[in-house]
Amino acid sequence: MNSGRPTVHGFTLIELMLVVGIVAILAAIAIPSYQIYVERSQVREGQAALSNARNALERCYTASENYSYEDCEDRIAAQSENGIYGLSAAIDEDLAGFRITATARRAPASRGGCAEMEVTHDGERSPAGCW
Repeated sequence: MNSGRPTVHGFTLIELMLVVGIVAILAAIAIPSYQIYVERSQVREGQAALSNARNALERCYTASENYSYEDCEDRIAAQSENGIYGLSAAIDEDLAGFRITATARRAPASRGGCAEMEVTHDGERSPAGCW
């Protein structure tokens, strides 16, 4: 039943192009979703760093009845766990309040409205869209 044509095994160019097209469509859907996921996780890291710094200052307040940054400097990290956000604290002159700021050091956390987040001694958080 062989008609004299050799049997060819493999894929045709059309089949390969079809597979490439399907992979491209899947990548076009998956990559933006993954980028959003990464950005959200980095914002969560900044939030966690702010919460940890706030808790450290509250513990200092409990011990010394003021937010003296000099006494608590070693308890506040200069950056978030993976270095995505840098932290800075500003203590009120009367030592009765503080403002901690987390600033994104690299993308994708620096995009959008969460490049700079703040928390205060009375629990105010800004910007509201990041929390």
